[in-house]
Amino acid sequence: MEKIRGCFILSRDLTYLNNWNSEKKRKPVILRGARQVGKSTLVRLFAKEQGLRLAEINLERHPLLDQVFASLNLDTIVPAIEAICKQHFDDKNTLLFLDEIQATPNALAALRYFFEDRPNLRVIAAGSLLEFVLSDHKFSMPVGRVAYHWLRPMSFLEFLLARGEEFLAEKWSRFEVGQNWPESLHLQLWEQYRWYLIIGGMPEAVAAFVSEGAKEGRIRKIHDNIIASYADDFAKYARQSDLMRLQSVYRQLPKSLGEKVKYSTVLPDEKTMYVKRAIDLLSMAGIIHRVVHTNCSGILLRANMDDRIYKLYWLDVGLLNRMHGLSWSAVSSQQALISEGLLAEQFVAQELLTSQNTTDPPPLCYWLREGKRSNAEVDFVVQQDLDIIPIEVKSGSPGTFKSLAHLVSKIQAKRAVRFSNVLPRMQKMKINVPIGPTMETVEYELVNLPVYLAGKYVVPQ
Repeated sequence: MEKIRGCFILSRDLTYLNNWNSEKKRKPVILRGARQVGKSTLVRLFAKEQGLRLAEINLERHPLLDQVFASLNLDTIVPAIEAICKQHFDDKNTLLFLDEIQATPNALAALRYFFEDRPNLRVIAAGSLLEFVLSDHKFSMPVGRVAYHWLRPMSFLEFLLARGEEFLAEKWSRFEVGQNWPESLHLQLWEQYRWYLIIGGMPEAVAAFVSEGAKEGRIRKIHDNIIASYADDFAKYARQSDLMRLQSVYRQLPKSLGEKVKYSTVLPDEKTMYVKRAIDLLSMAGIIHRVVHTNCSGILLRANMDDRIYKLYWLDVGLLNRMHGLSWSAVSSQQALISEGLLAEQFVAQELLTSQNTTDPPPLCYWLREGKRSNAEVDFVVQQDLDIIPIEVKSGSPGTFKSLAHLVSKIQAKRAVRFSNVLPRMQKMKINVPIGPTMETVEYELVNLPVYLAGKYVVPQ
């Protein structure tokens, strides 16, 4: 499993750490992301590749260190950690890895003093559910003295590489709009995409699939353990006043993903403020992802976001399938699910997130117009330079895409994208749609792409 994770899913993240290692003013790095996305494996592989002595400490196993870190005195902190690691820290050759840092919150505040007093000592911290802990602790975060890096589940490209599909991965990576795309290649990639929807991108599940084959019971057990581990973490780190609501929201949200969030439908018997807080915590922890409404009224897409209106997607499509109780046969046989439904949208959301900034990832965006008689919605909108690109995830005749035409007309877009099960092709669109009291002819270029190319073609800026 380490080989799979090290060689494939962590290539981008290893590049980040290698660049960090060469910086003259190297800040401690906090690796973010949900549990079991590969944070610890990344650090171990990085230390091995750089020839560093790894001093690793799991802070969940040493809760008494929280008071040591509270001293904010490295003359007290470092000897205590050295004693546990049973090694002396050589600033030139040692990498200190503080894993599960959420278990000792005072260690977060102490990171600034490693930067100020031991700047040559490499320090990496990793943790999940940090926001849960910080909400109960009153200290200043070391703003400007630490760096952040987000890790996510494996992308579709990384999944291909992990399966040994180097030829397909190369074809995927080299894709350009307008090139010849044989149907035989499309069918092979579509088959891999179907497997990705079933297995997902969690490293342990992918490793088991690659090494042991398509054993549904085995993969289900891995997914179940990950799902349960998140719930267990709530009990460890959430406020007691939040715990019951948080667990309820965690169980209920998969039923309403991909739709505008209405707090009254998530937990009908709870006050809005409590449901909102639970969603906020899950979002900050990286377990769910917001896609926020933007009215697309200006050049800068995110300057026109309304964060009160949003829809949600899950961390990983494989985990989402398991939480829905979908069997492998159901996922494989339901064409609508995999080419235009929730699973396809979930996949596109994951691929878009993977292509974004890993330091401080901004939210994804979508467009929604609510009217008395009818609503219009476009699944995603992204910005490429100064162009806003509308994205739909659906099958059917492009002539029926009224919402897409409305947005194209509103922003005067020259191009839009549709992800479905079709071969890549370009279409000149000319559609009559009602704009106000009159009919308007909307003309634009529609890029039709198979959904598995979402991470390759659309790169948010």
